[in-house]
Amino acid sequence: MLSDEARRRLGIPRLPLEDVLDPIIREEAEPHVEAEPRWRRRYPEYEEVLADFFARWQTADFEAAVRTPHQLATVTIKKVLDGLRRDGIIPPEDQAEALEPFERRVLMIVDEMDGKAHRKQITQSLSEGTGVRVLPTSIAAALNSLENRGLLWSRIPPRRADPENKRRRYFTITLAGKRALRSAN
Repeated sequence: MLSDEARRRLGIPRLPLEDVLDPIIREEAEPHVEAEPRWRRRYPEYEEVLADFFARWQTADFEAAVRTPHQLATVTIKKVLDGLRRDGIIPPEDQAEALEPFERRVLMIVDEMDGKAHRKQITQSLSEGTGVRVLPTSIAAALNSLENRGLLWSRIPPRRADPENKRRRYFTITLAGKRALRSAN
């Protein structure tokens, strides 16, 4: 398993478990045999939890008595996620972090920029939106706090994808961050 520093240097984000499960649910129609090892290789830090997730999914598939494949998938995934929430592996749907007004604005901008937000853009956008000069250090502190609390994640693109070699960190909101925004509004 890579350290957080190695992941950041290589541009590999450390995603909250919920944000790892989300694409699995969207991309996999069922818990087929090839899917589990592929996702476990992609997220080795969650290898045990993913094995548990796929095992629960396979079990729930057999227990669900539903007529259409779409209904089966919906009921099965809901059952699996409810079990993971009940066991404390992922947070409840209604659990949301409290946000300070400044953090809320920063998180809203990150959400609006949809994965293309870096600190300079966030600072500019917030300054323009409020009409007040915002210090980059304030933005940096808010971004670090939000990332440490799992409300957003960051990535540094590989050098070949960064022709200007600026090595900017780009921020993306997590599912927990979206919940926090919804509850703050």
